[in-house]
Amino acid sequence: MENKEIVKIIKSNNNSLIIDTLKKIKEKGNKDLIPEIYNLLIMSNDKKIQAIITDIFNNLKDQKSVPYLINAINNCSDSIVKNILVSACWKNGLNYSEHYDIFIDLIINSDFELAFEAHTVIDNQSISIKLNSEIADKYIAQLKSGIKETDTHKAAIINETINAILNQKED
Repeated sequence: MENKEIVKIIKSNNNSLIIDTLKKIKEKGNKDLIPEIYNLLIMSNDKKIQAIITDIFNNLKDQKSVPYLINAINNCSDSIVKNILVSACWKNGLNYSEHYDIFIDLIINSDFELAFEAHTVIDNQSISIKLNSEIADKYIAQLKSGIKETDTHKAAIINETINAILNQKED
């Protein structure tokens, strides 16, 4: 099935056909469909459709999917959907180190739950990712400036994120 056909189905109101199509996307993968799947996640009230889409995002395996997911996070104004997207970033295990500034901003400026999800993205990568010292220092400075403006619970998350970045810093 071509992407045009898939998009037509995704935009239809036929939930059973949408679900079948999403299951096929989940099996075969297709990073180019992420924007359409994201739009469906926002528009659909069907719990089964939302669960399948969440599972698709949680199990992305193509590193080329990262910009699509980051774009969705940047453009998302729905806090529940944004939580799903950020959570997917640590669950799918792809490398998001080039986008730490986005997660750091979320840690500093979001509610506790979203801040924790964003922290988890950075923390889970501390084993496999090495950051240039200059870049790591920049991120740490951003986090330290954000700690002054927050409550003690988020301050703890910020301190944990600083430690995760220190672990990623090249010697």
